Amino acid sequence: MHYKPDVARSGGPRAPSSSSVPRSGGPRIKGRRQGLRDEPGPRGTSTLDTLLLSNVSQALLSYRALHDILKAYGVVRRTRLFMMTMEKSNRCYINFAAADDVPSAYEEATKMEIGARHYRAELIRSVNVGDGPDDYIPNTFEKTTTSIPLSATALPFLSFLANRVLRVRVGNILSSEHPLPGGIPKAERAQFLDPFCTHQSSVPVFTDDLLKPANKSRDTSQDNFTTAVSKELRGRKVDISEPPPAVQRQASRRPATRSATETFLIGYPSSSISGSQLPTNRQAFQYFLHLQSLPENTGNPKHQDLANETVEAIIPFWQMARIKTMTKYNAAQHFMTLHKKHRDLARNKGRTGDPGGKRSAFVLELDSLFDIGASAAIQEIERNRLLSREKKDKDIRFYQDQKTQRKAHMSGHDKIFESRSQQQAERAARLQQREEQDMNLSQNFYNFSAATQRRTAADVSTWADPTDSEGNAEDMDYQQPRPGCSHHQDTVTLTFPRRVMECVDICSTADRLGLSGNQVTALVSATLKAGGADLDKFVISTSTTRRNRMLTRYHISQEYMAAFSEDPPKYAALHWDGKMLRDVLGSDPGTTSETLAVLVSGPPAYPEGKLLGVPVIDSSTGTAQAEASMDLLETWGLTGVITALVFDTTASNSGVHRGAAKLLEQQLDRKVFYLACRHHILEVLVGAVWENLFGKVKSPENPWFKHFKDVWTDLTTDNPTTLSIRQKWLNKKKKECKEILQEILRSEKPPRPDYREMAELTLIVLGDTPPRGIHWSRPGAIHQARWMARNLYSMKMFMFAEQLEYDEETVVKLERLNLFLGLFYTPMWMSSTLAADAPANDMQFMKDMMKFKRTDPEIAQAVLQKLENHKWYLTQEVVPFALFGSRLSDKEKQDIAAKLHATEKPDSFRRGKPMFPQVTAKTTLADLVGPESHLLLDTLGIEYDWLLQPVATWPRSDDYSKALEYVSNVKVVNDIAERGVKMMTDFANIITTDSQQKQYLLQTVEYNRERFDSFKKQTLKK
Repeated sequence: MHYKPDVARSGGPRAPSSSSVPRSGGPRIKGRRQGLRDEPGPRGTSTLDTLLLSNVSQALLSYRALHDILKAYGVVRRTRLFMMTMEKSNRCYINFAAADDVPSAYEEATKMEIGARHYRAELIRSVNVGDGPDDYIPNTFEKTTTSIPLSATALPFLSFLANRVLRVRVGNILSSEHPLPGGIPKAERAQFLDPFCTHQSSVPVFTDDLLKPANKSRDTSQDNFTTAVSKELRGRKVDISEPPPAVQRQASRRPATRSATETFLIGYPSSSISGSQLPTNRQAFQYFLHLQSLPENTGNPKHQDLANETVEAIIPFWQMARIKTMTKYNAAQHFMTLHKKHRDLARNKGRTGDPGGKRSAFVLELDSLFDIGASAAIQEIERNRLLSREKKDKDIRFYQDQKTQRKAHMSGHDKIFESRSQQQAERAARLQQREEQDMNLSQNFYNFSAATQRRTAADVSTWADPTDSEGNAEDMDYQQPRPGCSHHQDTVTLTFPRRVMECVDICSTADRLGLSGNQVTALVSATLKAGGADLDKFVISTSTTRRNRMLTRYHISQEYMAAFSEDPPKYAALHWDGKMLRDVLGSDPGTTSETLAVLVSGPPAYPEGKLLGVPVIDSSTGTAQAEASMDLLETWGLTGVITALVFDTTASNSGVHRGAAKLLEQQLDRKVFYLACRHHILEVLVGAVWENLFGKVKSPENPWFKHFKDVWTDLTTDNPTTLSIRQKWLNKKKKECKEILQEILRSEKPPRPDYREMAELTLIVLGDTPPRGIHWSRPGAIHQARWMARNLYSMKMFMFAEQLEYDEETVVKLERLNLFLGLFYTPMWMSSTLAADAPANDMQFMKDMMKFKRTDPEIAQAVLQKLENHKWYLTQEVVPFALFGSRLSDKEKQDIAAKLHATEKPDSFRRGKPMFPQVTAKTTLADLVGPESHLLLDTLGIEYDWLLQPVATWPRSDDYSKALEYVSNVKVVNDIAERGVKMMTDFANIITTDSQQKQYLLQTVEYNRERFDSFKKQTLKK
């Protein structure tokens, strides 16, 4: 008996068919017109005919489909139910063992009031059972997975009814546990199955054998649910004569519409959060929806409270991953931000389109990490002393993976780490207990009698006055015992000089901290009184403090100068920089005057510079700066050791005729290196690019950056925009840049914070992740003097341009600027302090800009025009520095050495500003070698023989090593002078108004900073 199917077995929507039977009509079986067989075949062996019930009401299907229809008509071989909650059509396939049962069941099914609005019954297929390996038809769900949405909840539910015995089997997929017909919750199985079970001996027993899969090739892991059901029913007897009341109640509570069971874009509620990864936004939402649906929360509780509960359920995952989280309040606020976003989208859920792509963007965001990590989470991992380096790197990589690809999984708890954490917690508890004990002891201490306090004061003070016979007579005899901690003393015996303000460390530290005389006197007096001292026995007052501080500054300055003169650097570089400061020394305190900071640097004792003085000069001309600098060199006896001048490339410094560098060289009466500050050069270049794109900024603050700073807190930093680079040679530069920056950031001594931020932002804009992860710093100063702002803010503005709602023209300009910054500028800046690499870096940079003309001619031309006036490190004098760098190959170094050896040394070197060469795309550094290139070897007084040897043998030469030491230590940036300017600015208007004392004050501050480079206890113990 064969029936022609209305549609293929793909599971797609069925077209209207002539075989469909109206609910009020009788059966019209299309198969009968094809020769329906009159005689039934052998029961259970011949044919397998299928009755399809479409659009069956879910609330009634669990009882009526498995009870009324099936038991009434013959022997039912199999029933298959598809509960499609994402589709309008719920289908039930019923297979009969005998053909004569089919028409009767079919006719009855068309008349039964069990369906939804479009309910219908159809006969769709008949096969010979003997053709297959078992008595099951092919699993429709297996063959038609593409026709069923991935988010659908489908549960094949199979039944066998013969002689009143019900055999329950689970099909191929169990996506989640539901009440009948979608499965039975584990905790409620007995409750639902008990109404079917009786203890009448006439009813067969429900056994495990009946539950074994008929198809042995099927995945046995899918029988877990079946086994669980068998444990509940083992030894029981099945009676299905009446529907179970629990099933009726559950069915009546089951929502009948899609909107009641599913939340727009989110899906279904989930009673738990599970998995071996950090939870996603979707998981957080689904758990939030579950909390919302609980009976105790039906009274519309505050969403904030439910958000707090959701966060509490998620935090343990982060704790297991050893990642520090933000505060619970901030995490809940983060969820509420997502909730508001979803609520806004849900208002328009009836729309068929997705204007602006907000809906699809939110769906992508749902499946990303619910990121409640602290802003310093990666730094906390780095600082965790309980973790090894390997585990720190693994934790950081896991966190970064969870925020991006989400491929990594947690393997479980780290028992070693937990043990160490427990020990640490115990230590913290002991310290807390000890602090509480100390508080009690302090209270007892202040309860001493007045007599005891006076005696203690005499004991803890040792007078400098030799006539004082009681100065050191006996130690303090009172010591309060510490309960439970006898190995620690509660008081310490100290010895103070009677003239306590003569202490050098006290005076120099007070100067460094910028304390006034009154503040120092009050602080020292309070310290003495805390030890029970009698202030009348000390020489201390504001006038005494002032006199002693002045005397201390003078002695420190004189000793500092004497020590420096005895052991000056053999080869020193002179640094200077000026600033207009308010004149507190002149006759008119309201005016400003030019103040110059003059320093020298040189190994081994002063690699980071030594301040010579901060003279006030009449003007900022090159002449005034040169005269003031020369006076200080003569005062300190350093005129014979200066070999290089380091300066900013202003006209007053680098002028051909009256520049300070030219005048200083004349007064020194010998040729020196002109080392223009490479940071200042690069600042000029980026300023030219910015002006070319956005115009000249005339206000003190950049308005672009001001707007960006104002809206920073409103930006979402989860998905920054990155550069899309198509040209092959630019992609090669991108790879080189990323390798350079990653190496710099992974070094043991990372760059200072703003330089590190620029390097990290560059990696992010190039699509890479910094070693310590993605970290966003709040915008800081936006004034024009902060050149670094152009780099930092321009990159952030581009990455969040969409949120800033810039027009298309502005976005294109930012993209062009970031392409220049990311591929060319940042690598130059990060390596700008290396004198040995300066010539090779500048040569490559110029050639890159020539090539970059084909990509962005405007930016490239603006940079090249500025470089024409700043080729300081491509001059004949400085090119030999490249022999000691790492950027050139051995062949390139050999070419430079051969050219230098073959070039005749001049009788005298030409003084004044160096000559800038012409550079083309084919120019090499060897081409730039000339007579002036002998300056390096002549200044150091070394021989030339090693130049003719192979490059690999150069380190064996003492002359090469001497030159290498010089080039490696000479400064090519003027940061030292900038630090001097910062110090003179900080102390310009405090502590003293005397000009000579001001010079002594700065020497004292420098002395104290050199002794104590931090305020850590280990440092202060020196």
